[in-house]
Amino acid sequence: MGLLRELEGAFDYDIVDEFTDHYEIMCSSMEPIIDRLNHAHEIPEAVEELFRIAHNLKSASGFLKLETLHRFAAFIEDNLEHIRKRTTPFTQESIDWFYLISDQLCDWYDDLMGDQDDFRKIRTEIFDIPQEIEAP
Repeated sequence: MGLLRELEGAFDYDIVDEFTDHYEIMCSSMEPIIDRLNHAHEIPEAVEELFRIAHNLKSASGFLKLETLHRFAAFIEDNLEHIRKRTTPFTQESIDWFYLISDQLCDWYDDLMGDQDDFRKIRTEIFDIPQEIEAP
């Protein structure tokens, strides 16, 4: 039994459906938000939106007992927490790191919707957190 079928067997269909709908929306909105990190006046709002995505994924995945996703969302949230009020531009290295995060989350969405047995392995380069982002 794959990830999606396990969720559907453990939780009400409406809860699972709402989660997958929101997860899809989060995936489709991340890259345009990351693109806004190149514009100084949009940085605080864009970082706040990325933080909200991580926080919502952490909460929902924790409730649904999707431990891999829950831990990853917590990792993202922790690293965004201290830069939430940032107003200065990010380096390209940091922008690229955000794209890696987005790609990983979207791959896991595909794994979930494809009813894979588990989420694919995390990209190891995600753990090379740019210094300007890394939580103290």
